[in-house]
Amino acid sequence: MRTRLVTGGLALVLAFAGLATGCFDPSLREDLQCGPANLCPPDYACFRSQCILASEVPGEVCDPLLDTGCAAGKKCTILDISINECREPGLGTQGSSCAEATTTDGCASSFVCKVVEAGDPTCRKLCDLSSANPGCPPQNGKATACMPLTGQQAGACLVPCDALDQSSCRFGQACLIGPNAPYCAFFGAGAPGSSCNPASPDSCERGSSCLDVGGSKRCYKHCNTTMSGMCTGTATGGATCTAQPFPMTSASFGLCM
Repeated sequence: MRTRLVTGGLALVLAFAGLATGCFDPSLREDLQCGPANLCPPDYACFRSQCILASEVPGEVCDPLLDTGCAAGKKCTILDISINECREPGLGTQGSSCAEATTTDGCASSFVCKVVEAGDPTCRKLCDLSSANPGCPPQNGKATACMPLTGQQAGACLVPCDALDQSSCRFGQACLIGPNAPYCAFFGAGAPGSSCNPASPDSCERGSSCLDVGGSKRCYKHCNTTMSGMCTGTATGGATCTAQPFPMTSASFGLCM
């Protein structure tokens, strides 16, 4: 299978201009990076941060959470957004160093190699997001929680990021409030106070999360209840920093309301 990879540049501007106007010229599909929320032109898919033809995306029908669908001696792992692949299992467990782009990622069965928080790729245990007891192991003495992986039904056991410190996530990502713990993900452009859909938690700008608080579904700016002035001005979405006891957040975490 020939996979044509493409990266940003002039084509990125022209391609997304074509998306906006509804007329996209196939001749402009070279050198195109994935857009916000892994957006790609029609008939293309986001693969390793680059848009390629959907028909050329490698992948196999296997279940990474149950580790089924692969031949003997192989494991089902998550290769990229909505893409699974059978690979040779390694020995790495929670927190072990690994390599995403190799024949074997170095992680044992039921573990996936991912860069999610700031830092190098490490093995993370796959987990069931719908389970009340996903069985996430500790990592370097710190508790982990089952958090979403973009485009996947399975989650991964991750050390929660600090929702009051956006630098706790890798460059280009933000620390969002999740159902089990804060987690690192891509962010959008929704300003604090603007309406949003909690089913798309990455729709708000960095430093805020799309939440349903008392039936009000909107982008809420994170704030520290021990610091003054964090909710002043029209760009904060609220005038008062109100404490919010979300799972695995600090005691001083709040939202501008």
